[in-house]
Amino acid sequence: MKTVRKAAAIKPGDTIGIIALSAPCREDSLKAGIEKIESLGYRVKVALDPARYYGSKKHMFASDSAVKRLKALKELLKDPEIRCILAVRGGYGALPLMNQIDFKTFYDNPKLLVGYSDFSAVLLGAYAEGLITFHGPSLISSFSQPAEEEGVTESIDALLNMVSGNSFNVFNGHTLRHLCGPSKCQGELVGANLTYLAFMQACRFNINFDNKILFFEEVGEKPYKLHRLLLQLKLSGCLNKLAGVVVGSLSGCNHPANLGPTAEEVITDIFCDLDIPVYLDAPFGHSNPNFTIPLGVKATLSNNKLELNESPVLD
Repeated sequence: MKTVRKAAAIKPGDTIGIIALSAPCREDSLKAGIEKIESLGYRVKVALDPARYYGSKKHMFASDSAVKRLKALKELLKDPEIRCILAVRGGYGALPLMNQIDFKTFYDNPKLLVGYSDFSAVLLGAYAEGLITFHGPSLISSFSQPAEEEGVTESIDALLNMVSGNSFNVFNGHTLRHLCGPSKCQGELVGANLTYLAFMQACRFNINFDNKILFFEEVGEKPYKLHRLLLQLKLSGCLNKLAGVVVGSLSGCNHPANLGPTAEEVITDIFCDLDIPVYLDAPFGHSNPNFTIPLGVKATLSNNKLELNESPVLD
């Protein structure tokens, strides 16, 4: 990996680029999200219409053709006015683009890159190239939602504090639950959605987890599928030298009849023989609140909290 590169901090008045590399969205959700961002003092550029093919199968699962989505991404990366690129949503569609995206462009034109779920693939690809990226809310998951909905405002505030360089306490006082191993470790943060972490280890990106704090979340996968994904990582050897583990939301990751091992028992089976700190109940992922975690930043995991050792952005 190259020397880690940071993007500049964002402030009101700066421009946020909106990109739909994955699934399309509803027109009203897009409008609500843009209006929310603008109400916070930021300008918005939309690279292509994320709502045009909502409800259509024309581009399979995606918001538009691969050619147009790649062109839109390139335009945002090359646009000097854009300080942050925010994913519209997850779903599916970014993954098939991975071999066509020139990730060197992310490193050469460093911008804040934010999203989660299917967008995890892009975060991890840019991180592998050397750019600090941000696992955090998307336009639809937070900015488009009513402010009074639980966790929404907290998620947005946490993101903006993180990318403006004003926050080093990742989970803003939320207490993690210690599962096993020592209570403290330090290391560089790396992680994302578990499915995409497993995928990335099976292709050319092959991220190095040695001496790093791994964070992951998942949604809608039964415990045996979680075990299979984690076992894939473990059998590859990439978990052998982990510094620690932080587990976020595992929404819907249970047997429908509550039979068999639980998700927590799966995590115990995979990690608790490694003699490293393992913490659960971190508020990020397919949940509200969905706090922002920077990939590529050194951090300390201790006393049931995660704190950054350095700013994830250039002041």
